[in-house]
Amino acid sequence: MSLDTEPVPNRRDVLAASGALATAALAGCLGDASSSGSAPSVNNEQLTELVRANTEFALAFHRKLLDNSEEPNVFSSPHSVSVAMAMLFAGARGDTESEMAKAMRYTLDDDLHPAIEALSADLDDRADDADDPGLLDRIRGRDGSFDLSIANALWGTREYPYREEYLDTVEEHYGAGLREVDFADSDGTREEINGWVAGETNDRIEEVLPEGSITANTRLVVTNAIYLLADWAKQFDPEDTSEGEFTALDDTNSEVSMMRQTAEFPFAAEDGLALVELPYVGEELSMVVIVPDGETVAFDAFEADLDADRLEELLQGVDTTETEVALPKFEFEFDAHLNDTLTALGMERAFDLGGADFSGMADAELAIADVFHESYIAVDEAGTEAAAATAGTMEESAPPAVIADRPFLFMIRDRSTKAVLFLGRITDMSEIA
Repeated sequence: MSLDTEPVPNRRDVLAASGALATAALAGCLGDASSSGSAPSVNNEQLTELVRANTEFALAFHRKLLDNSEEPNVFSSPHSVSVAMAMLFAGARGDTESEMAKAMRYTLDDDLHPAIEALSADLDDRADDADDPGLLDRIRGRDGSFDLSIANALWGTREYPYREEYLDTVEEHYGAGLREVDFADSDGTREEINGWVAGETNDRIEEVLPEGSITANTRLVVTNAIYLLADWAKQFDPEDTSEGEFTALDDTNSEVSMMRQTAEFPFAAEDGLALVELPYVGEELSMVVIVPDGETVAFDAFEADLDADRLEELLQGVDTTETEVALPKFEFEFDAHLNDTLTALGMERAFDLGGADFSGMADAELAIADVFHESYIAVDEAGTEAAAATAGTMEESAPPAVIADRPFLFMIRDRSTKAVLFLGRITDMSEIA
């Protein structure tokens, strides 16, 4: 078994940070991945199916995430969650595999991992990662490029019986060679993994693994980190930004800095609904903004009913026309513990220690212990900076434990005849220790 004792450079991958909406917007511009020298042989039909299934998952995941969050504003990268879970799915078998496939909308069977790699390669060909500039560089007028990257990593221990086939699959299709860590040093390992995520997200995601998330029983951790830095193709003029009002769902108003411009954008309108697509520089990526009026179309009802078919219908209905756009500037972070969200989607057995089947991963009884997700987004006149990370930890069934640190009975017996020779109890150690 080959282990990387030093950090292995992860292949750069790309992702639209607006999650489902950006993923759907990209579906129409996929090239023939089989023509790329670095991509596996996957056809356009399979790529289209992958994007559609990912969009179905993204919208379903978003709804379940709302059910498990008390925050009014939610932002995530469903793609990050999907890729991280796909790395674990590669080791799932039996009912665990079936449940994960249904919950995550993995519909391509054996072609799933090559298709994910092909989509990554296709997007990566069109991303500009030159010089990795920071936010201040962009705001100060960095010209004509965007950064959109994804990195994957697999963290484990040298002596554990991981299956070679599993490690090969994750390294081949996700660029994630196994990195050796010591789970007994739980704090040190957690800091190392969090440091890797921070480095891959320009320090926007600093602690995807919270305190206590790594224990001596942890056997494997998968991580996915996504970073986006992109200018608007048509930037908002800061001089046109002015104070405005934002009306919340409870009809309360708050003052916001409202960016404004009038220009030609892809636009669609229905009774009580408006949609605009705001391309980023190069017009490879875009942010899609959908605004129900709250009267004819209630926001909650629209959000609950939005699926891939409805989204595709809306996006196909756009026409490029002169459009007035007013968009508030915003910046916020969001984090979530995803166990309940993924369980609600139907992924139950994977979390059942003793009942999960990850026999394709290792010759041991493993289950997912926790899945954590953290995200960040900032939108201003120049463009968007966004980052997200997903971490999934795997644990092994702990050996049964008897800790005699409270009153106990004890006996000495003859095992052959089962005769009890001595019998006693200890309820107070203060006089006999």
